[in-house]
Amino acid sequence: AAVGLFFMQRYRFLTIDQYARVTQMNRSTARDQLRHMQRLGLLGFFGYVGLIGHGKTPKVYFLTRKGFELLLSETDIPTERLGSFKEVKVEAAWSPQMYHRLRMVDLLISLEVAVQKRPHLTILNTFLEYRRIKQGNQIIHETTDYVDAQERPDHKLIPDAAFIVENMQTE
Repeated sequence: AAVGLFFMQRYRFLTIDQYARVTQMNRSTARDQLRHMQRLGLLGFFGYVGLIGHGKTPKVYFLTRKGFELLLSETDIPTERLGSFKEVKVEAAWSPQMYHRLRMVDLLISLEVAVQKRPHLTILNTFLEYRRIKQGNQIIHETTDYVDAQERPDHKLIPDAAFIVENMQTE
C-alpha cells in the first residue's frame, strides 16, 4: 500500500489499473484496497460518471491530507523525495484532457516499472505538470527545453512529461 500511496503522491492521482500496476496486485485486490483506504479517509476520488459522447469516466483516486500524513509518518521515504502535500480540486478535476493526462501517467508508470528491473538505472526526477520556476529575471516552464543552442521562442519545447534517468554503470 505504501508504494501505491507514494506513486499517488508523485503523480497526484491514479486509476485502479495504474495502482494495480505499481503495487503489482491484481485489479480486484487493488480496487478493494483503494476502496478501504477511501473509507478510512486516506483517499478521495473523482470520476466514475457518465460523459456524453465519452462513456463512463474511470474512477481516479488521490491522497487526502490524512493519507499524506500517514505516508509521512509510517514509511521511511525521505521527505524531500515525497515533496509537499498537493491538494486536488475535485470540482474542476474532469475534463476531456484528463484522458491524455492519465495516458501520460501510464507511460511514466511503465518507465518506473522498467527501471525497477534494471538495478544500474535510477530515476532522478519526473515532471508531469506545467510548473513554473524563476530563472534569472524570467519565469519559465520547469520542463522547457530548446531544439537549438539559441534559446528563441520558435526553438522552445514544453513537453507533456519528462524524466531524468541516471545510468550508474557509465561515468
